[in-house]
Amino acid sequence: MTSGDTALRGLRLTVAESFHIDQSTNVKRLSLSAIIFALVAAILVFAKMNSNGFNILWRYFAWSNQTLSLFAFLAITVWMFENGKGKFAWVPLIPGAWYAFITITYIMNAKIGFNIPWGGAYAIGIAAAAAYVVVILWYGRKRASRLSAK
Repeated sequence: MTSGDTALRGLRLTVAESFHIDQSTNVKRLSLSAIIFALVAAILVFAKMNSNGFNILWRYFAWSNQTLSLFAFLAITVWMFENGKGKFAWVPLIPGAWYAFITITYIMNAKIGFNIPWGGAYAIGIAAAAAYVVVILWYGRKRASRLSAK
């Protein structure tokens, strides 16, 4: 129960911060919580009513967890550029590119994703990983130069 409570509270706070939703009163917190609880209830009902529901949810959860790692590597790489450690940016950039390849290839091929044959999924995954590297290097260098100019 505690883990679920903590996860839902974290989700509420993340949503509130991302969308600039005021959470200063109990009524405002309860309003956003009610929406989140309704969505969670709908997901749980789906998982219980569909014989394969839990497996489907678990695959999406696993994919989203790995995708979250991808964004963590992205943030670390940009932080390194911003803080004058750009020559070491390859350390988080390589695993980030790998996660980009893995997560994109999976969702392109998976039946719960786009159901593209492996050859196409691999090509898209490689292109996504290459784009990830190019965009992060461009953006990281841009941020570093903008911050050093201040």
